[in-house]
Amino acid sequence: MHGFDKDGHPVCYNVYGEFHNKELYQKTFSDEEKRMKFLRWRIQFLEMSIRKLDFTPGGVNTIFQVNDLKNSPGPGKWELRQATKQALQLLQDNYPEFVAKQVFINVPWWYLAF
Repeated sequence: MHGFDKDGHPVCYNVYGEFHNKELYQKTFSDEEKRMKFLRWRIQFLEMSIRKLDFTPGGVNTIFQVNDLKNSPGPGKWELRQATKQALQLLQDNYPEFVAKQVFINVPWWYLAF
């Protein structure tokens, strides 16, 4: 979480370009155990973000997610896409309506085809 949007929602940045580093990608996604560890970390991060929300009447109780795809790994890196989809699905299934808005920035041309 870093900062707030104009409506006061905490902003959560997901910077996928960091996984362009082959060593980091292998360390994170090379087998099922590592992918599950990443998924657990991602869910823990989302839960920590939710704890920072204000659930009092009139408080801001949703987050604004920014997904930055600049330099993100190409379409052949299915493990990252799968883990991201799983995390989003878990968030939607278990924490409905906690995301006020979600935007994608720096989207590469190939992303639109998948």
